[in-house]
Amino acid sequence: MALRLAAKLAIAVLQLVLCQAAAASTVPAPGTDLRRWSYQDWSAESGLPQISVNDVRRGPLNRLWIATENGLASFDGSEFEVYRRNRVDALRSNWITRLQFDQQGDLWIGTKRNLLRLHGDQFVHVELPESGAINALALGADGTLMVGSSALYRSRGGQAFEADARWSGPVAVLLSAADGYWVAAPSGKLMFLGEDGEREIAIDQELQIAALAVSPGDQMRPWVGANTGLYRVEGERLERIEVDDQLSEIQALAVDGHGTLWIGSRNRLLLRGADGRVQPVDESDSRAFPWVISLLADQDGMWLGSHQHGLRYTWPNRNQAYDVRDGLGSNQVWTMVVHREQLLIGNNAGIGRWNGVGLEPLLPAELLPRPMVYSLYSDSQERLWIGTRGGLALQSPEGELRRLEAIGEPQINGFAELDEVIWVATSAGLYAAEGGGFRLASLGPAKPAARALLVDREQRLWVGSQNGLYYRQGGEFLAVEEPQLSSAFITGLRHLDDGRMLVGTYDQGIALGVQGRWRWYDSSNGLLADTVFHLGVVEDQLWVSHPDGVYTVALATLGESAISPQPLLRDAGDHPKRSRLRCCNGAGQDKGLAFDNAYWLPSLGGVVRIPLDSQPDPPPQVALISTLGGPLEHQPLRLSGTPRDLDLRYAAIDFRFADQLRYRYRLRGYDEDWVPAGTRRQAIYTNLPPGEFTFEVQAQRLHGVWGPSNTAAVIAAPVLMETWYARLLLVLLALIVMAALLRWRMHRLSRQKMALEALVAERTDALAQANQRLSDLNRDLQAASVTDSLTGLHNRRELRSRIEPLLEQLSAQQESGQQQVMGLLLIDIDHFKRINDRHGHAVGDAVLMAVATAIRRCSQPGDLCLRWGGEEFLVIQPLVDPASLDAQADRLCAAIADCEVAPLRPGEVRACVGYLGCCGGAGGADPVSFKQWQKALTLADFALYAAKEAGRDRVATVIVADPAALKTERSLSNTQLKRLLTSGELSLQVRRWQSPD
Repeated sequence: MALRLAAKLAIAVLQLVLCQAAAASTVPAPGTDLRRWSYQDWSAESGLPQISVNDVRRGPLNRLWIATENGLASFDGSEFEVYRRNRVDALRSNWITRLQFDQQGDLWIGTKRNLLRLHGDQFVHVELPESGAINALALGADGTLMVGSSALYRSRGGQAFEADARWSGPVAVLLSAADGYWVAAPSGKLMFLGEDGEREIAIDQELQIAALAVSPGDQMRPWVGANTGLYRVEGERLERIEVDDQLSEIQALAVDGHGTLWIGSRNRLLLRGADGRVQPVDESDSRAFPWVISLLADQDGMWLGSHQHGLRYTWPNRNQAYDVRDGLGSNQVWTMVVHREQLLIGNNAGIGRWNGVGLEPLLPAELLPRPMVYSLYSDSQERLWIGTRGGLALQSPEGELRRLEAIGEPQINGFAELDEVIWVATSAGLYAAEGGGFRLASLGPAKPAARALLVDREQRLWVGSQNGLYYRQGGEFLAVEEPQLSSAFITGLRHLDDGRMLVGTYDQGIALGVQGRWRWYDSSNGLLADTVFHLGVVEDQLWVSHPDGVYTVALATLGESAISPQPLLRDAGDHPKRSRLRCCNGAGQDKGLAFDNAYWLPSLGGVVRIPLDSQPDPPPQVALISTLGGPLEHQPLRLSGTPRDLDLRYAAIDFRFADQLRYRYRLRGYDEDWVPAGTRRQAIYTNLPPGEFTFEVQAQRLHGVWGPSNTAAVIAAPVLMETWYARLLLVLLALIVMAALLRWRMHRLSRQKMALEALVAERTDALAQANQRLSDLNRDLQAASVTDSLTGLHNRRELRSRIEPLLEQLSAQQESGQQQVMGLLLIDIDHFKRINDRHGHAVGDAVLMAVATAIRRCSQPGDLCLRWGGEEFLVIQPLVDPASLDAQADRLCAAIADCEVAPLRPGEVRACVGYLGCCGGAGGADPVSFKQWQKALTLADFALYAAKEAGRDRVATVIVADPAALKTERSLSNTQLKRLLTSGELSLQVRRWQSPD
């Protein structure tokens, strides 16, 4: 007893000390709190032309424009487009100093040597009265553009620039303000030039001003950043503002929407709140971004340009994670419970408590059976049940803590209370705590680990195990006899007001219903992930956590054939240039709850708080950018002549999570099925038939929903020989010629029979030759229409005429009992875009021809070799031994690797091959269908993309466990293919190719 009292006293003292420390550490930062902001960085390795970012501006089309010391860049979140002197004649220096958009949407560009204007896609040099470096640009409310150089120049409405007589000498900084401009010289001079006159501010001659900024509604008292610190204009003088004794050489200032002043200096970044309190960002902080030289307040975020570290975008998160910096003992959080109106949090260092602004330790790990608190429960007697990774503890309402060793040291997964009995789910089974002891309940001969517990509104106990779902009836536990539920790993249970049960599983989605009537939801009909960690209900919303985030579903939509989840948090994954809000962690009932107008969830990065009124991010909107011929300006797109190839570029602008964007597209009227494009932002169709089509493209973020479609009308005009009137004209012409010949022959016959016979013979021979020439011409036209003009290989049109006979041949050999298959080998040249970009399209075309030659050289007589599109090729082997496909894939890779196209050496051209044998072993008398062959081609394409994602320069094959499955009428989407891989109906093998030698 004495030891127990001593332990309680020590705990109380420890809690008091830690509470005080936590309270001191959780005082909210003034204004903008960067700890609650996310960020994304880009530097030279990301495509930024240079690491020094002198200025940043957001353009009318939402693209970002960046001024660096080695060129101008345009950025959409994914790719940088760089402009330098070798590309832009009007650019006289690659050192870009300042950027400014005018009211017409034109971009003005200042460099070390001249001023330019970007109008549309044309760069134009702008003459100034005196040439020199452009140090500052500013645009007034009336459209007047001010240019700071060796003098101050102004232009209104695009007219010629003239010197402003009110200012003399060079200009270092310009700032547009109400009814005028603030102008600073390189040293010793600061003035306001207004419509009603000038105003000079008295400053030290040694003061070197580098930045100016104004707060909203207070534009006549600008902030001044200088070599000696921060100042503010007060009346006719400067007043020094003390912010930080380590601050040196301020080089950038900006005020955000919260009224916070951002201060970028040579050695650190500081934020000064509207209340005057300062938040320094130390170099040791992960959010440190030293030597900021440019700032841009953008919507609800901030762009930062560094002198040495490139570009950063940072923005606030409504969703927040509280971790060790906020008083949590460990960032690895597993469970939480509301106990005595307080939120308690179980983590790897014991139990913590939320105090309204931060976290504080409550029970240290050394007092518990194991440090990792995995589950918590507050019972009707206000006792706190504490489950760890290796044992159970109980704390009385008076605070007495004791370990319950009767059940040993299993992992404690959850609790439920029914009729004064506490049920405990453990990795060793289900226990009942009653009468001061424990008994093990039987869940059947399998003895599965109990995972989730629920007492429903009918006071019936449900047990979700790692091997099925059970319910208690008449003192016994009965298994739910539903095939998919009987073997599922159950992770969460909820009972809805209408009596239906929600069952979350580890990798099979969510089951909804009652006994005997269950509806399943997974990624095929709306779920954002097949794994469920936690199910929670708040008012009319179902909250679902999974390994990569959190989403909600309206309860009213449950029961429909498909649901529309709304993602509220996505774990962006590890990235060296980005912050990360992690979620989620653990599986069970106590892995999330609503408290204090927010939903709280555990993660490996602390406890995550999501406001209950959070709204999902709008889905990405994709824009059509250009065709192969240039910018996409007019619709419909007209394709004339042959070949009728369509090449469209598209993109969704996202500066926060661009790497999570995924695309899909289709060409309605030609192919109604969506083509999953992954991260690829280009759609290519070759040799389209004549007709009218609609191109449609959508974008989504990982674990998100598809955004709205963007469409473009496409008209593929027929060539002359494909029109009905041209064909009719040919027929009429032939009839006219034949009639004329016949009449001429009859006339000659009436005059001299013998001469006419000779003449008839001569003309008959001439007609035969003409017919032969016409036949040869038609044959040449037909050959041209089915042949790729560049490589000489067949194209898709040839496949349409030959696939049916090939399938009939395959069906015939299968009926005879032979085991040969149709080999499908899809080849894709690795990094072909990089070859084009580095060496030009002429080298790219040479590579395509060399690869086509290599494919022909490796093919057998009877093989059908096609250019499938772009850098993709297709080889069809009509009847082949399945075992020979591996070697054929290796031969193709080896032959391509041997291609030598100057300036590329052998080995620099590589390719991926995805292949399989179509319809092998299907058996039966049914012929092989065209849809069955298309699905086999889809599998080969899936294998090809698997080879590319595995690192390229590889071969991959999909093995079909039951080839008869290809006869199904279902389409094979990417999601279904992944599910078939998971179920074992398909298997995927990816390997490096082996030299045939």
